[in-house]
Amino acid sequence: MKSEYRRANDKYKFLEEISKLPIHEANLKLIETYQNTKNRSLKEAARTKLGELNLGFIYDQVNKRRKKMDPKLNARIPREEFVNEAMMRILQYVPENYKPEKGKLTTYMTKCVDQAVNKVIEDTLWTVYIPRETNRDRFEISKIESKDYEEISLKTGITVRRVRKALEVPERVDVLDIENSDITYMGFDDPTVREVIERETSEKMKLILSSLNDRQFFVLSQHHGLGYGPDFNGYEYVREDKKPYRDIGELMGTSWQNAQQMEKRAFQKLAKREDIRQMAGH
Repeated sequence: MKSEYRRANDKYKFLEEISKLPIHEANLKLIETYQNTKNRSLKEAARTKLGELNLGFIYDQVNKRRKKMDPKLNARIPREEFVNEAMMRILQYVPENYKPEKGKLTTYMTKCVDQAVNKVIEDTLWTVYIPRETNRDRFEISKIESKDYEEISLKTGITVRRVRKALEVPERVDVLDIENSDITYMGFDDPTVREVIERETSEKMKLILSSLNDRQFFVLSQHHGLGYGPDFNGYEYVREDKKPYRDIGELMGTSWQNAQQMEKRAFQKLAKREDIRQMAGH
């Protein structure tokens, strides 16, 4: 009991001392304490305080990058999603790895923010590939010099509708443009993907889902009670019960809306896979 009281008192004194320091000195002190102390309570307190002190810095850096982004990206990705990813990356790498000889701390953290922003964008942007039939049609059509759809149809035996699709559909379509696109035959809806994920328990399906990033895989495993999946921040995946987004968000240290968005992006990635389509009978 005395030992626990002493540790709690040490943590209180340490945080009080930190609060009196300028933010740069406080950051260095927190990192030094995290790397050198064996007191787990003090180590976690240093890590948490580091996040609190630099939340404003993260918001500033994210806002600067959002000003340079495509407006469609800004509309699609909530600012908090960039902030959460940046915070997770900073708390994961900075306390553990930063050394003064590596350069300025702000430069080190800025790189973490850049990596986080790029990762969120990469997870959001995906490409829908053209079906094989359309690619075959394009190959046959390329042999014909005419640009008239009906003439091409007569010479190749390809229907006018397929000729139009082959010539008018671009090589690939950015997901940000799909809402304003007439190209609706390329994807299939979330319920179909959900059904496949919950029905299939083969090793092949596990391998497919493991191609997602850990955050997306974790949300799917928790929300659908898959019985397999990655550990995340020390939490093991569930085997039977299905957790709501709110509980998943709490486990991941984010909002339920972000957890839901992670699942949606995972569905978008899975929907373009040929093996998932085959499992769904498409």
